[in-house]
Amino acid sequence: MTTPLGRNGLIGLAVGATAGLGLIAFIIYREVSKRRSHRLVLGTRPAPRLFDGAEEASLLRETLDAQ
Repeated sequence: MTTPLGRNGLIGLAVGATAGLGLIAFIIYREVSKRRSHRLVLGTRPAPRLFDGAEEASLLRETLDAQ
């Protein structure tokens, strides 16, 4: 089997393909780790409060008065 590239050409092609695949794998890993850390940050935030203390008290009083 004769190749037009020769032995050095095949070695260069293999090294280039390996470097390209490594770069693609690194980019994918970086994006996955960003999303994972972003998801962890969002999970630790407390839920927003719907009512302040004064509003909750007035709402409770109105409910009790209605009953």
